[in-house]
Amino acid sequence: MSDTKNKQGNRFFILQRQLCRRRLWLIAAVVLYMVMYYPVAVVMLIARSNEVAKLQNMSPELTLSQRLVEVGTWIGMRQGFLWVIVLMAVILAIHGFSYLFSMEKQDFYESQPISRMERFWSIYANGFLIFEIPLVIGMFLSIVLAMVMNGMSMVTFVDAMLELVRLTIIFFSSYSLGILAVMLTGNLVVSGIMAVLLMFADQACVALVQSFENMFYKTYCFYGQRNSTFLLSPFYNAMAPSRWINSNYHFRYARMNLIQLKDLLSYCWKADLVSILVGATFLAISIALYRKRKAEYAGMTILYRPVRTVIRIAVSVAAGLFAGQVIINLFNSPTSRTGTVFMMVGIVFVTVLCSGVVEMVYELDIWKFFVKFWEIAAAAILAAGIFVMFRYDLLGYDRYVPKESEVESAALYVYNDNSFYYPMEQNAEESTGDETHVLEDMKLTDISSVLAVTGPGMELQREESDDSNAVKGWGAEVCYRMKDGRKVYRSITIPYSLDADVLDAITGSIEYKEGLMPVYSDRAVSETAEKNGTLTFCNGFRSLSGNGALYREFAKAYRKDLEHYSFRQMNEENSIGRVSFEAYRPCYMSMDFDVYPSYENTIAFLQSNGLYPEETKAEDIEGMTVTEYTDNSSSSAEFTETEEIQDILKHSMMLVSSNWKDSTGVDYQYGISIALKRGEASYFSLNFWEGEIPAFVLKGLEENRVQNDDGEMDDGFLQ
Repeated sequence: MSDTKNKQGNRFFILQRQLCRRRLWLIAAVVLYMVMYYPVAVVMLIARSNEVAKLQNMSPELTLSQRLVEVGTWIGMRQGFLWVIVLMAVILAIHGFSYLFSMEKQDFYESQPISRMERFWSIYANGFLIFEIPLVIGMFLSIVLAMVMNGMSMVTFVDAMLELVRLTIIFFSSYSLGILAVMLTGNLVVSGIMAVLLMFADQACVALVQSFENMFYKTYCFYGQRNSTFLLSPFYNAMAPSRWINSNYHFRYARMNLIQLKDLLSYCWKADLVSILVGATFLAISIALYRKRKAEYAGMTILYRPVRTVIRIAVSVAAGLFAGQVIINLFNSPTSRTGTVFMMVGIVFVTVLCSGVVEMVYELDIWKFFVKFWEIAAAAILAAGIFVMFRYDLLGYDRYVPKESEVESAALYVYNDNSFYYPMEQNAEESTGDETHVLEDMKLTDISSVLAVTGPGMELQREESDDSNAVKGWGAEVCYRMKDGRKVYRSITIPYSLDADVLDAITGSIEYKEGLMPVYSDRAVSETAEKNGTLTFCNGFRSLSGNGALYREFAKAYRKDLEHYSFRQMNEENSIGRVSFEAYRPCYMSMDFDVYPSYENTIAFLQSNGLYPEETKAEDIEGMTVTEYTDNSSSSAEFTETEEIQDILKHSMMLVSSNWKDSTGVDYQYGISIALKRGEASYFSLNFWEGEIPAFVLKGLEENRVQNDDGEMDDGFLQ
């Protein structure tokens, strides 16, 4: 028994040596990549960090942190270049089993004193070892070198070990996919194409679905595209950390701690588990096909008719739908009658054409275009059916409003709200915008009020999309967090006519204010940001700036005023200015806060710190430039007389107003820019009230339009 095991073990190593001799170029390529990516690159990254720290005179603590960031983002779970691992796995798989594409090679191997399954596992193990041994050695060499150069911590080490496991999983699933591609095909070129199809088919399907949703569903929300955690594709699942980072920008180049590492792992583990299951399934199917494979299959395209049928129909349908998208771009509206007819005809025509071409490629015969006509018909009917389903919303996407009992919490993001761009964690080195923060952080639990807004909002959104010039409400996005774990996103238009009590119930809640305003959390502004930041107040004419250290005092005063924050307050009052906080360290951040006449605490803060400019009068203005915008041209006129300036101010409003301000009654065809006698230009523009444009302004614009028929335009005082 012992002798038998020894002989089997010796034969395994003999086979591995023989296989390695035939694959020296692949081994050299893998080893070179692992050496350059891990030990060499880590040394270079740490050396670069030290050089940057020296040039910027960083403290020892900050220098160490910078080293750990460099090493962690390169060899840990946030590393890039995962596509190289996927490509490497597919190449090793196809190369290892490429002998199946030649009858001569098969005859040679079959004549050897070794069973088919032993040969399969020997080749399989050889490819796996060619990848895994250099990977493990390269990873551990980089860790040792990082330790020697003081660029390693316990968290970074754990991060690297987790990534080592992930890379093995990624390789396993991609390697199994590559082997399956070989078992389904009969030549090298087609096996490569098959591997690409298997790798990206589900992603292409998702992309097509999302593009059709965006095209035909009036309430489609782009933010909802971020929902997919995993698919069947090994490549897509390999990129799970990148998708997590896209939703958590502040972790992209931040020093990782155990809590953050746990969050990242909790996001990725499902994708990794799916990769293991997919890899095992692909491997099992490959073994079954390998057992049944015949030598005469060599040189064929796709070996099995059912697989040919599925691929023929799937590729043809995808090509037809893609062609439909190209065609519809020629029309102003994808839902117009003419556009619909042309799109339908184009989809069916391209689907039929592609189906015939695929069969010609299968058979390598131009006269096989109409072979298996039922497959052509099935593809055309399926493509047309998918188009009709989206075009006429047969699934009720635009009519879907969840039941109150199904929703755990919700978020409401209104477009053109105060601009916030800040980190979610103190000292984080990346920040993100207000849309992400609101849709991720806001937790509204008064679901009945939310549904009272989103129901009419979806109805108006469907109407608004048919006439983009008819502005009847506030654009917004809603996120429903369902009790079953799903997140449902919709774009809506909240009607101006909606009951103010309903909007007050939402906007006046502490949940809404905390989810929207960063002043409720000290995480928004760190001590570093305060030291190098700037706090500015602009009333539309003049701005005054102070040190960023004033931020916390401002935030306290602003929170006090926000106790009375509501829809009615913002709708009835006009903003008198805006407070802005801007900083560049530890990351860029910018936040704007509108100030209203009723914000007594904020106004008192601004006045006590010398940040409240005196009221600007007509006598302080050197001149105004009014610009008229039309579809085909524009015209400008300058006004410098005090009486004219007073009249313009009387009939205009400053657009420093909240997103909840009803925009009806404002004439957006005319813009007003201001130049002060002190040489300052106004930060915000003015707009006339609808129907209140002074006659002398219209006359000046008309005269100037005649003077500027040559296409040139006077830019006025703001040049």
